[in-house]
Amino acid sequence: MLAQVGFPILLHLVGCLLSTGFKRSPDAAFTWLSGIFWGLALWVTWAVIVLSLGVPFTALVMFGGMVLLALSMAWTLGRRKSFDRNDLLWFVLSTAIIATAATLAANFNHTAASFDSFTQILIGKELAHHRGFDPDVHAALASWGVFTPAVQAAAVLINVDYLSALWPTMGVAFLCCFVPLCMRVAVAAGAPTWFAILSAEIGAAFLATTYFFTFQCFYIHNNLPSAIYLLFAVATMWLALQTGRRSWLIFSTASFFTFTLLRTEAPLFVVVFMAPVWCASDLDRRTRLKCMLPLTLAILAWYAKLLTLIGGGTEILSPNKAIALMGLMVIATLVAALPDRPWRRLLAELVPWLMMIAGALAMVAIIWRQPRIMQDSLEAIAENLFFQGGWGWTWAFVVALLGLSIALPRIARQEVWTVGLGLFWMLVFVLAVFRENPYRT
Repeated sequence: MLAQVGFPILLHLVGCLLSTGFKRSPDAAFTWLSGIFWGLALWVTWAVIVLSLGVPFTALVMFGGMVLLALSMAWTLGRRKSFDRNDLLWFVLSTAIIATAATLAANFNHTAASFDSFTQILIGKELAHHRGFDPDVHAALASWGVFTPAVQAAAVLINVDYLSALWPTMGVAFLCCFVPLCMRVAVAAGAPTWFAILSAEIGAAFLATTYFFTFQCFYIHNNLPSAIYLLFAVATMWLALQTGRRSWLIFSTASFFTFTLLRTEAPLFVVVFMAPVWCASDLDRRTRLKCMLPLTLAILAWYAKLLTLIGGGTEILSPNKAIALMGLMVIATLVAALPDRPWRRLLAELVPWLMMIAGALAMVAIIWRQPRIMQDSLEAIAENLFFQGGWGWTWAFVVALLGLSIALPRIARQEVWTVGLGLFWMLVFVLAVFRENPYRT
């Protein structure tokens, strides 16, 4: 049990040191409470680097690298003298929350698993036992993102069957982050402080009591972390654009990159949701490139490595599809690199809606050419959403948010949410063609 509890705490501590290393942290509560997610992102990124370079995937290499980074960040914080009494309070509180959640989850194991869960756990075991990208897992990397296998590989290194406590701990940490993040968004949108606090707390409490969310907290899959990182990415990006505090973009960029390690088709969604950044007129070219260039280079490096591993690929990711995804990221980055001129404002206004029109036309064309697979996709999505997905009372939360968005006055940069979500569902629908199978949410 100690290993099941210690690993989430280690990730949280390293993540806190990493995220608080920036003196201009935009929100202390969110920064400290989200520490475990940045620790997870760092663990997976470090695992990908180690595996890609052919360095033996061992406990010494993995944990040694994490500890060295933690020590370097602690030294940096000490030199800057940026660790004050308020930071100490959040450090103790956030660590206590993670430790308590992990301890309870380790003692009361209610893990839910499916064929996909077992497959990703076994891929992780292969990575750890063979200390690298064994040929047995090459094809599997074209079907599943590397995030969950890389995380579950740690189970071998700490001598447990699988990480059962980590997913519930992520769920608890997310609920804790949900409140300050929603408060920030509501206040930035113009809501009174009391309404922001009340709505964020009610939303978190309601979400915690839904079957759909609690099931995902115990279901070993990439569903829960995918949703968390995508929400973090979009919300922090909107906050950066709305409030002018560019430090939010650090969290946004990190979240988008981690999302690409969770799902093989993720670059499609990254290009869509990051459109307000790469075609922005109120962000200077240097800021745009600070966001897009590191993200694109990291994605290109990982997908280039995948091309050397997956051979002919699978129905989800083939070499041609991987190259197309890489091309999309390059195009978005080239647009971000264009000079600041008056026409950029027109570009920023038109691109989201042009993407919506293009998405709608593509969807109509695909339905016309492949009606059967699109019908199967629609039926699979509907069955999952309304019958077998266990959404339950979660729909009340969704409907309430929809009602609020209609009733309340339009907010600045509303297209980040409206156009982004619209294109998200279009992509979910047409991904049946990309994956050559009906797609379920």
